[in-house]
Amino acid sequence: MSSGEESHDRVIEIEADGRRFLVAGAEHITGDSPGFIADLIENENPDVVCVDLDPSRAKALSDETLWENLTIADVIREKLFTALILNLLLAAYSRKYGELRGGMPGTELYNVAQTAEKKDIPVCYSERDFSVTFGRAWRSIKIVTKVKLVLSAVLRLFRYKKAEEEDLQIAGSSDLLTAFVQEVTQLEPSLLVPLVEERDQITAAKIVSCEGDTILAVVGAGRLSRIGELLKVGEPPEIEGLESVPRSSLPKRVATFAVPILVVIALIYLSYTQGKALVRENLLFWVFVNSFFTGIGAIIAGGHILAVLTAIVVAPFSPFIPAGPGTIAAVVQLIVRPPLVKDFQTFPAELTQWRRWRKNRILRILLLMILCGLGSILGTFLGTSKIILSIFR
Repeated sequence: MSSGEESHDRVIEIEADGRRFLVAGAEHITGDSPGFIADLIENENPDVVCVDLDPSRAKALSDETLWENLTIADVIREKLFTALILNLLLAAYSRKYGELRGGMPGTELYNVAQTAEKKDIPVCYSERDFSVTFGRAWRSIKIVTKVKLVLSAVLRLFRYKKAEEEDLQIAGSSDLLTAFVQEVTQLEPSLLVPLVEERDQITAAKIVSCEGDTILAVVGAGRLSRIGELLKVGEPPEIEGLESVPRSSLPKRVATFAVPILVVIALIYLSYTQGKALVRENLLFWVFVNSFFTGIGAIIAGGHILAVLTAIVVAPFSPFIPAGPGTIAAVVQLIVRPPLVKDFQTFPAELTQWRRWRKNRILRILLLMILCGLGSILGTFLGTSKIILSIFR
């Protein structure tokens, strides 16, 4: 396959096997992309316009009125939850660059799709579903790295400073999502593979798979050069297996059941060696510490009384069920106090003000999950420790 290539500041042109690929970079931070790309569509009249969004984010951006009035339950049912979380993270991150032009992150790309549709030009989406990207990224790092990454992200969040003038100049040649990914991968370089390399390979492969002689691909400006390099190779990148989240390894799945298996074996051993009275004492202690600390977490989080009671009842069984008490309590909270998506409009500002977490309904749900989870971990640790120590009496 032969190929020729011509490069401009914001457009890369590649010819391969009689087909012409135009790859344009869209910027969210400067907000000057819509006119530039609209002119490109008008002048080039491509056969297909390939947009750097995944279908769920495109759906989330398609109707702002509908989006604002969906309940969280609707979001989950429509499989838009990952798109919502990504938009919220990007909205919070965008504070670093002040008020951005172009609306919600990704709007500049969705506007490209609308422009193409108005001219009856077919549109395809080239981004991998972000639920898959997040899943593969999370699975790719060890538990210690996960803890370090979360703690580092929280510290950065609460110490956030607006970008200096030189940072804005650098960001001006990028898009918000790429700038966000770059900062995350600085915290943990091993995330470069799922967050950057795999996404670039999938996007390039989807661009090549589009039918037509002239393909206009609009990608985030920060990805422009990398996508161009992949297309210049002349063959679509190998992406088999990159669009699904791999299952956990057998040792990891077995380790998930280590605590409940250990507890059950220890209690059976105690019943035979030291009598049922000691087993009863340990079980009562197990129930008390798990319910107490998990319940305290739910109360501190400001959970609804039904969510608090749910956390208390479920807590003793936490090692034996896939969903922890925090998750189950959060679901109950979501049902009895369902926030509208428009409640998230204050999310970026309130996310960094921990005193506001109990006042914002969605942040309260998140706080409920975190504090109940911590309470459950503490209760399980104390309960397990007492059972093990009882064996050596």
